[in-house]
Amino acid sequence: MNGQQQPVIYKNSKENIMFTTCSGAAEYWGSCFEKARKTCVKGYEVLEKNENPTSGVRSLTFKCK
Repeated sequence: MNGQQQPVIYKNSKENIMFTTCSGAAEYWGSCFEKARKTCVKGYEVLEKNENPTSGVRSLTFKCK
């Protein structure tokens, strides 16, 4: 596997909203959901899921329950 897995970052720490990307050949949607599962031990809610098929950029915004 080439590339580097991108970290989960706080998009809004007051509301516990997180953001991550899973772009390119190194990662896929399953990578984003796995990072959300590992970050949120009690589960998570997907707030926004974006994909640009031309560039291969995928991003996930989620909130821990």
